[in-house]
Amino acid sequence: MIDGLTNDDLIQAGITECPDPHLPGYFDYSPWWEVLTSDATFISTLTELEPGDEVNVTMGQFTGTCRSITVTDETRGQSFTTDQEYTGPAASAELIVEAPSGVSGPLRLSDYTVAEFIALGVTGQQNTLTSVQMKDTMEGAQWSTPSTINSVGFNLAYGDVAPNPP
Repeated sequence: MIDGLTNDDLIQAGITECPDPHLPGYFDYSPWWEVLTSDATFISTLTELEPGDEVNVTMGQFTGTCRSITVTDETRGQSFTTDQEYTGPAASAELIVEAPSGVSGPLRLSDYTVAEFIALGVTGQQNTLTSVQMKDTMEGAQWSTPSTINSVGFNLAYGDVAPNPP
């Protein structure tokens, strides 16, 4: 995600996981992209996402306000790219793992051992890096914990124990 931390602009892409209420432990995965003020656009051409797939999300700037968003399922050899107009200031970049919302509040995330975030790149001045742990606001349980970041990237583990960095 680019922007959104200190302003109302936002360009982002990702994967939504939604638990199936009829099949405990089963999740549906849907890739999407979004540029505010428009709603998220689901990517119907990436149809075979499964747990364990390696998914890459890349955002780049061509010229001026033209941005490229690419979501690739490396495991299945599927890729989607869109070029979009984006006029935000590009003042922040964030990685977010967000629990979906249900009628009674946040839904549980699917279990994962470690998610790797590697080959990260930033152009321009990097002022701060903030690590955040995701917690259940109702029960206080910690759902997700990042490792320390190094020159390669960082890892994210399910639960309250930080994984080793990559």
